[in-house]
Amino acid sequence: LSLTIGSEFPNTIGDANFDGTVDILDIVQLVDYIIYPQDYYDWNLMFFMSDINEDYLLNIQDVVLMVGLILNND
Repeated sequence: LSLTIGSEFPNTIGDANFDGTVDILDIVQLVDYIIYPQDYYDWNLMFFMSDINEDYLLNIQDVVLMVGLILNND
């Protein structure tokens, strides 16, 4: 007998839009949040997935690190 409640969380650090990959769409969402934070009501999970340098701030440093993740991903 096995019971599965919920599902695995396939996302990785940098996956701001939770589609399972880190790509340009995540950068766009992060930049949108940085410019218009008032438009995000439930941003807690996005915050933790997008805070690449773990300084508890979402800023240009996280964008630069996210670009690095994408460029280094083979």
